[in-house]
Amino acid sequence: MIVFPNSLENWFDKTTKIHCQQEKEKGILTSVYFLIGSFCSDGDIHVAYPAKCPLPESAKDSVSSKRSKRKILREKLLICEDDKEGDSLSKSFDDVWLSDCAEKITRILPGGVNIVGIAWFSNRNVFADKKPMIIRAIARIQRTNNSLTMLNLGNVHDYMGLVHVETPFAKAQAIVVDVIKRNPESPTKISFSALEWISVVTNASARVNLNIPMKGKHYHFYNEFAAAVRPFAENLLSCDTILVDGALREGTEPLFKDLKKKKSSAVEVQLFIDPCYDKKNACEAEKATNLLEITFDIEIRGAIPLRSNVEAVKTAAKHHLIRSLMSRAELQFESMEVVEESSNNQECSVHQLPRPATTLLPCNGSVLISDYLFEADTVEDAQKNFEELLELKTNIEHVDDGWERALLPEEMASVKSPLDGSPVVSYKVSEDDISAGPFFIVLAVIVAIIAIIVYFAMRT
Repeated sequence: MIVFPNSLENWFDKTTKIHCQQEKEKGILTSVYFLIGSFCSDGDIHVAYPAKCPLPESAKDSVSSKRSKRKILREKLLICEDDKEGDSLSKSFDDVWLSDCAEKITRILPGGVNIVGIAWFSNRNVFADKKPMIIRAIARIQRTNNSLTMLNLGNVHDYMGLVHVETPFAKAQAIVVDVIKRNPESPTKISFSALEWISVVTNASARVNLNIPMKGKHYHFYNEFAAAVRPFAENLLSCDTILVDGALREGTEPLFKDLKKKKSSAVEVQLFIDPCYDKKNACEAEKATNLLEITFDIEIRGAIPLRSNVEAVKTAAKHHLIRSLMSRAELQFESMEVVEESSNNQECSVHQLPRPATTLLPCNGSVLISDYLFEADTVEDAQKNFEELLELKTNIEHVDDGWERALLPEEMASVKSPLDGSPVVSYKVSEDDISAGPFFIVLAVIVAIIAIIVYFAMRT
């Protein structure tokens, strides 16, 4: 079952009217929304917020160019058939575009909250024609989520929801898509209820060191970052020990046995990793050719449905940590303009990953989303990004960027200087060594002659 909050009970009707108006004025046949929510422990999909997928840039360009032609050249009928076909294609979505837009949203979501499905607004014929593409898009979205949230060490979930809202009747039908085993889609119900999420609160700090041998002349920042984090993530995901509000609890146990006696809107979690994970008895000599060191201290604010079990708490906290690291690294890589080449004498490179700025989803006060800001970015930038990604009108006072701060230039220098000053073995021959070479050769010849003379003198 796909469960929407009561606040969205009229959402299908309102969105259908908006879509029909855009279809009439601009010729846009489809409206797509990403369903943000959680996979509940009982198997239901809980939706917290629908985020509209923007049109491709080609669609926006075609609309503006079509309007200018109407005003200047042809007012009504003189549009050739090729232009009509091009406009219709440019206004359509494809699986790559949907996946890319979904990835940007997934970056800002807390652990325990994901894109759980797609809502597709169109007439019946368009939906039937586009359904194979939608299924491919859902599979792409799931793969991207697995990469960001689990480094492809597992699956966030096996299925996602697809809701088709038939226009202009606002008739909604839902199916569940198995994205792992590729089983046939199964129809499911849509309902509305008083949904509630609860915060998962903890923090994590670590210093990860790993040698990543370079495979070519250039290094790929994101791939090497992922390779360095991967052993830590494997350890984190494989360790089942967790304390919830100071108590050791079983994963299958309900988080709250009596929901009416719930006294808090958050649970505090302590995560553990295995200190002996993947330890080897034999010591092997290894030359560090490309040593990566990743240091972090992160506040974790995941979110899960109220009717969850303890396993969901553990999963949300771990997913939040990995997703936060990988989302920042992905943004950092996208912002890098210079490709750094490998060199024996290359200085240490220090990267400061972007810091979070948070606000709350309007569904309730427990789902905290995070935009990531670089050194020169401000709270206003986060406010703008929330509006662009989620159409979320946020008061500037409700955006918090006080979780972390950017390092000052002198602090960055203090991090880099001890590493740059580390002793490095140089195999280059100096000029003094070159000039002294002939002297040592002559000396060796003289010593050899003296040794031969002494040898024959002793024999006689």
